[in-house]
This record gives sequence, C-alpha cells and structure tokens, in this order.
Amino acid sequence: MTRDHNPLVIERERMEHERNQADIEFYRKFKMFFTGLAFAILSFIGSHPVSTSLKYIKIIEIVALAFILISGLLLLFNLSGVKIKTPLSDFSKLKIFDKFKYVPLYFLFNLNIHYWVCFIIGITLLLVGRAIALLTSSV
Repeated sequence: MTRDHNPLVIERERMEHERNQADIEFYRKFKMFFTGLAFAILSFIGSHPVSTSLKYIKIIEIVALAFILISGLLLLFNLSGVKIKTPLSDFSKLKIFDKFKYVPLYFLFNLNIHYWVCFIIGITLLLVGRAIALLTSSV
C-alpha cells in the first residue's frame, strides 16, 4: 500500500482539514462578533454622549469614536475578503511611485493588527475621556 492510499493517512489529513476549517470559521465568527461590538459601542456612545462644558473631553470622545469606527470598518473590509494583491515580494525592483502606492494599501488591508490597535486606542481614549469627565464633574 502506498502512502497516498493508506487509509490512516487519508483519515488524518481529512481530520486536519476539518480542524483547520473549524479554526478559520471560529476566527471569522469572532471577528463578526467584534465588528458588532465596535458598532454597538458607537451606537451606545452616540446615544449617551459626555455631558460636559469642557471642549477637550468632547474632542477626546470624538477621536475615540473615530478610532472605533475605523476599527469596525477595517474589520468589515477584512470579513468581506478584500485583499490587495501587490508585487511586494520583489520590493527592491519596484519603482518609487509603486512603493508609495502599494505599501500603504498592503499594510492597511492585508495585516490583521490594524483594527485591533485602532480598537484599543479608541477604547482607551473613551475611558480616559469618561474618567476625566467624571472627575471634573464631581468637583
């Protein structure tokens, strides 16, 4: 019996494939949940804005909401399967214009870290703004 026709090898490969598909589906569902969470936070903060006369707290909240919105939009792009195909494998041969054209798009759409960073920055700014508003209102 050859290696390709061995029932144990075939079964192990099938199980690996199913496990990989389950992992991919779990990660996709997690990203869908996270996208919903980002837009739910936007909706909640839109319904309950900070009530203060201090302008910098309102600016902090607007910047935080912008980061959370960017995070949600990047997750939607990622879930839709938008990928930028770039010739970055041969980066040294690219013209300077192509480097400026492809590199930002590649890093924006093909890497997974951007939406997490935007979300963390947004939530941190939101918490800081709310904490400052709470501390200044009690004085």
